[in-house]
Amino acid sequence: MTYVARVKQNMHMIIAMSPLGGAFVERNRKFPSLINCSTTDWFSEWPREALLGVGKGQILLADVDLGDDIDKCVEMFCVIH
Repeated sequence: MTYVARVKQNMHMIIAMSPLGGAFVERNRKFPSLINCSTTDWFSEWPREALLGVGKGQILLADVDLGDDIDKCVEMFCVIH
């Protein structure tokens, strides 16, 4: 298999667009394959408890020693996301 064929087979793209406003509708009219030839994942707002749980779990998995600042870091993750 050639290099170009492997690249075509394994290429993945992520396009992030806000569904608010007329620009989204206009883009979909200009490029219908964005809808027809792709998978759309609609992400909604996560509950605060879920963000805190994921943040704490990721810190524990990373095995990072933050001492007493773990809760402050998890709170920061929650605010950022």
